[in-house]
Order: sequence, then C-alpha cells, then structure tokens
Amino acid sequence: MNKCFRCATRYPMALDVQLQWRDGDATLKATGITADVSANGLLVMSATSFGKGTRVKCHLALPLEVTTTPSTLVCQGMVVRSSGLEWGSLFAVTIEDYEIQPEDGEPAYTRRSRAAGA
Repeated sequence: MNKCFRCATRYPMALDVQLQWRDGDATLKATGITADVSANGLLVMSATSFGKGTRVKCHLALPLEVTTTPSTLVCQGMVVRSSGLEWGSLFAVTIEDYEIQPEDGEPAYTRRSRAAGA
C-alpha cells in the first residue's frame, strides 16, 4: 500500500507542544514548537533530539480559529525523519491516532488508524 504522507495540506503554525516518549521503562518528556501541522503529521522543533522511529505522544492546544472552543489535540505517532540542529532537532511525526479534547466537557473526538488497531 502506497500512502502519501506528505500529500496533505500543511498549515504553518507555531504551537507549543509537549512531547512524551518511552526509553525502556522510563517515560521521558520534552517541549517543542510546531513549524507546520497537517492532517497526517507535525513538523516540530525541539531542543531535544529525536531519532527516526521514535514513538511519541504529543499534546498541543489548538487555536480557537480552528476549533471555536478551547481544545487540546493529543496524538500518537512516530518520528519519520529528523535533522540535527546546533541547538536540538527538527523532526517530522506521522499522526497514527489522535483525540481532540474540548475543555468545555463535550465528548472528545477520536480517530484511530487501521495500523494502530492492527
């Protein structure tokens, strides 16, 4: 199956993102800023370096222009490419599944990929 992960429209957005990943038994955390966002993934800048294949969980507040109500995007995916920078890294994360969690108590919207459920 040939999926085009870079075909979705990219939206340049500088959003704060909290990152979590596992290293053995430890859960590690870092922060970053998105460079762009698409339906398929995120391009993130962080002082922490991430290698290709790292599985990450991302939390970011969505702008009101996108959601009309304060909401948080919680997504899980994998780093598919990474470039080392003098101060950290620029890396792309594919979104395998996500949940949009409104802060007003409304039910969350969830999308799970077939790959994540397999």
